[in-house]
Amino acid sequence: MNKKDKGKFFENIACKFLEEKKIDIIERNYKTPFGEIDIIGKDQENLVFFEVKGAFTDKFKAYENINEKKKLKIQKSGLYFIKNNKDLIFENFRFDAIIITMEGNYFRVSHLKNI
Repeated sequence: MNKKDKGKFFENIACKFLEEKKIDIIERNYKTPFGEIDIIGKDQENLVFFEVKGAFTDKFKAYENINEKKKLKIQKSGLYFIKNNKDLIFENFRFDAIIITMEGNYFRVSHLKNI
């Protein structure tokens, strides 16, 4: 499985997880001049920008990949989305991460809020 296929695989798991938590998916793979936002969703009155990271083997690598440089890209990309979608009105916005790791024969999904 190549990098693109792995990304799509983990994003599909993340979307299913978010939908089960009653978070509406607004957009996937939103591209900006600063980078890409994996998932944009609505959690009650909050606009949420999700970064998805997954690992089949080294679960700590998925966590390590959300470093300060990555967080800054997500923030800039999120603000770009807000600026270019002024018709969408939300009380607040936040930046979250969905971490998916292999635990034995199943996947563990962790939702980290306000990264």
